[in-house]
Amino acid sequence: GLEVTYDSDLPVGRGLGLSAAARVAGLLAANALTDGGHEPDALLSLAVQLERHSDNAVPAMFGGFRVIVETDEGKGVTHIGLDPPEELKLVLLIPEFSMPTQETRQKLPERLTRNQAVHNIGRAALLVAALCERRFDLLQIATEDVLHQPARATIFRPMYQIFQAARDAGAHGVYLSGGGPTIAAFATERFDEIAGAMREAAAARGVEASTRICALRSRGAEVQLLGDL
Repeated sequence: GLEVTYDSDLPVGRGLGLSAAARVAGLLAANALTDGGHEPDALLSLAVQLERHSDNAVPAMFGGFRVIVETDEGKGVTHIGLDPPEELKLVLLIPEFSMPTQETRQKLPERLTRNQAVHNIGRAALLVAALCERRFDLLQIATEDVLHQPARATIFRPMYQIFQAARDAGAHGVYLSGGGPTIAAFATERFDEIAGAMREAAAARGVEASTRICALRSRGAEVQLLGDL
């Protein structure tokens, strides 16, 4: 007796967490239809079970920047949120092709060297500190990665050239969003110039793509009844 429709410009298979957003939306809707009997943490547990990992489910549920640690062999989730700086935005380059996460994950290395582990751990910590202190000048270093981006660049070969184009146009830091192929650039100004530079760099290498400039939201998913719209 239920009919569900999806109305959004969030693209499928682009590394933007659509599957997690859809599952969180479904759980919130079901909770509302059953008079809200489940607390957010219980709904999060269900979302993680459905999604099979927490990295997208937690921010979809609660919003903001989220530091997430899975505990109890993946059965539990500990997370803490940071309010995003108001002046910081994301400029997204969204290619027309998709990179399914399950396929690209097979490209990831099974083992890391000690130096690679230290590299990424240090930059993860630096990213959190830079956002808290609004040290946007540190975001370029903080978004450097040796774990997943080099592997996925073997599929999305112009990736690093597009990164450089965004930086040259004024982006503070650039990274591959999720499993890709969306590229995200942190910026506090020159948003249109950065978007244009990314599109031009992609087009010059045969990649059709669109761009979007996104504000960062500190609130998570919400239920709005038709009467509230």
